[in-house]
Amino acid sequence: MTLQSVADAVGIRKPSVLHHFPSKEELRQAVLADIWEHWSKVVPRLLRGAMEHANGFELMMGELVGFFSEDPDRARLLVRETLDRPREFRALFREYVQPWLVMIGDNIRDGQRQGMCHAELDPEGHLLQILELILISTAWGDISADGPASAPHESRRHVDSLMRIARNSLFTQGGRRKSREERS
Repeated sequence: MTLQSVADAVGIRKPSVLHHFPSKEELRQAVLADIWEHWSKVVPRLLRGAMEHANGFELMMGELVGFFSEDPDRARLLVRETLDRPREFRALFREYVQPWLVMIGDNIRDGQRQGMCHAELDPEGHLLQILELILISTAWGDISADGPASAPHESRRHVDSLMRIARNSLFTQGGRRKSREERS
């Protein structure tokens, strides 16, 4: 992508883009910083919500899936970064995401002790797999469709599927809370 294509996409002239971002690299860094900053603000709120609400898992997963589903280019950028700049991405991941993985992992370990979560799970490994699944599937979109997966019912189906996979792979039958669709 060129700076001109970025300017065209947002409806401004290239010199205006260059005024704020002197290079494509600085623009890339700013977009990534915005994504990391968003999660630095959102994750603490999500963790508090997850502790306070019976549907905490759905709140956390809904926020994560929703963030990337509302703009799949965010997921595409992060996937691209892992492929193009793995060392740099790993360092940013450790800084911004690793502390939260450990905290959520501790909650999963509590659930394992209570029999709510599968005992054989490696909590942080499981969380990484779910995060990767969300990023990849959101970045790809609905590859089985003829066009973009922008139809609301297709997007909802996609999100419901991701939630079901994450829920069923984490919780035991006796420990997991039923979703709205399962209760009705």
